[in-house]
Amino acid sequence: MALDREALKAEHDPILKERLERLAGTEFALADGSIYRPPTAQEAEAVLNRLTELAADHIVANRFKSVVVPASGGADSTFMLAILRRASDRVLEREGRKVPIVGFTLPCTLQGDADYLDAMGRWACELYADDYATVNVGPAHAAVLEQLFTLDDIHMQKSDAPLSSVVESVNPNYPDRKAHLSK
Repeated sequence: MALDREALKAEHDPILKERLERLAGTEFALADGSIYRPPTAQEAEAVLNRLTELAADHIVANRFKSVVVPASGGADSTFMLAILRRASDRVLEREGRKVPIVGFTLPCTLQGDADYLDAMGRWACELYADDYATVNVGPAHAAVLEQLFTLDDIHMQKSDAPLSSVVESVNPNYPDRKAHLSK
């Protein structure tokens, strides 16, 4: 899956700019009574440039040789990858030194949407990382769950009481949480 970052930017940046311009005159009342106004395209660009500069300065000040980013495919990790890609490029321009951006997707095959999230993470890595790998954390997750829900086999250090009795005294409905914790 080879994506052309510049081609995608050329296609989608005008769409984003148009959406920001359309939102520029709107205001939203927030629950606390304050008013939120979305940034203009110029304000959003200024914030992105400032974040890029701060990240580049941090990379230089701490002498990073590379940056590793877990990529879930969500907005947060994708935005972080985009900022770090720009920052790495800025360090290359300033100092002539390459700081590789290394991405990781960590799908948990126990989740129903693991394939979708992993695909989104890979897409973000294709766009912004220099290289990336996928590590399926599903088996490790299953092993941790197995240990967590075998609380009778785990004993407290001072009282020698089974951990299950401590958990039940704190939350009598604890076993019902197994399905939620798996997610």
